[in-house]
Amino acid sequence: MKKVIVLLLAISALMASCQKQLKMNLEYNVSNDTYDSTIQDIYIPSTGTYTMPVLVKFLSGYQGDSVRLVIAGLPSSIAVSPNSFSGNPTYTENFVFTTNGVAEGVYPVTITAYTSTQVPHVYNFNVNVIPPNCSDLFAGNLNGSNACTTNYVYGATATTTGYGILALSNFGGYGTHAVANVTFNCNSDSVYIYNQNIGNGVYVTGAGTYTANTLTITYTALNPAGNTDNCVATFTK
Repeated sequence: MKKVIVLLLAISALMASCQKQLKMNLEYNVSNDTYDSTIQDIYIPSTGTYTMPVLVKFLSGYQGDSVRLVIAGLPSSIAVSPNSFSGNPTYTENFVFTTNGVAEGVYPVTITAYTSTQVPHVYNFNVNVIPPNCSDLFAGNLNGSNACTTNYVYGATATTTGYGILALSNFGGYGTHAVANVTFNCNSDSVYIYNQNIGNGVYVTGAGTYTANTLTITYTALNPAGNTDNCVATFTK
């Protein structure tokens, strides 16, 4: 009887040991964009620095596995620090790109995620090198279009008035005397319109994003009659 009990205990211990050794593959997601779940293109100044936060989010599986990120494909004129990082998800690592007089253009780059249990995941994205003052991208004549309760198109004119500041005339099609001061965050590809009277008695506030040739702003406008517009304005060169 004692031999049977010992045998059963040994079998139970063996089964427990086997179960401990079994682990599910780590499932995770890699993203550098707050509003998306993948790696998006970035826009960095030809001279200066740009910080790209990369989120590695745990989804399921064995949490003891680490994910190593490696950035490759950059030209020698663009430095990134660090160029690799390893950690257990969920984590965010800030990759800092540094330039000094790099030619403006589009540079294809990869970021590869490695784990001990899966084949590497390769993410392709572009590093767009733009003027040091990112608001200069949209200086000049622009084509504007609005998506509101009604959709319409119009022309606009923009002038850089300081670092990251764009004075946008005929914003939203409210007239040439309606000038919105758009503030650019060149380190996060985002823009803001802080609450302001843009002229003609119209008060506007909003926020948006930009690419190399498109500026998109979601805004709210209050006119003198007390009416409110909630619109998405898109400007292209």
